[in-house]
Amino acid sequence: MCIWCAGPWSGAKETQTFFHKLIGYQPPRGWEYQVPNAPLMLPTAPPSAIHRKPGRHG
Repeated sequence: MCIWCAGPWSGAKETQTFFHKLIGYQPPRGWEYQVPNAPLMLPTAPPSAIHRKPGRHG
């Protein structure tokens, strides 16, 4: 299980603005439409289900 947040708490606006300045690109736009703060829980598969050894199935 991964726990994240959406909205201003995520820091995405600041991160994108920083990288735009870093590479000399125009300021990002559209942040006034950002979703509100919200917690997110994302189910994930255990590593054993993702990293199988070759030749082993099931």
